Amino acid sequence: MIKILFVCSSNVNRSRTAEDIYANRQGLEVKSAGILPHARTPVTEELLNWADVILVMHKVHLQTIEQKFADCLDGCTMDCLHVSSVFEYMHPRLIEKITEKVDAWLVKHQVING
Repeated sequence: MIKILFVCSSNVNRSRTAEDIYANRQGLEVKSAGILPHARTPVTEELLNWADVILVMHKVHLQTIEQKFADCLDGCTMDCLHVSSVFEYMHPRLIEKITEKVDAWLVKHQVING
């Protein structure tokens, strides 16, 4: 079982959509959070320690986590999906983009077969 934390800014659209897409995927346990203080679920040290993999939607999310939580990232894989914030929660195009990028990441890192 691989634990993935999806991260965006407010945990309203992108990371929440990713969590809901992958919530029932066999072999994965997923959660989502946001880097902003007012996020629906803010990123915490506890969430970062829980995760095996942190997949962020934009490079600024990666940079923010590295700056604020550098002490608790040992042994954790982090990567950026480069998913724009132009779509609302569960928008079909957002689902398509997230699925394409996450599935490619999972295959590349041999989490699932291609």
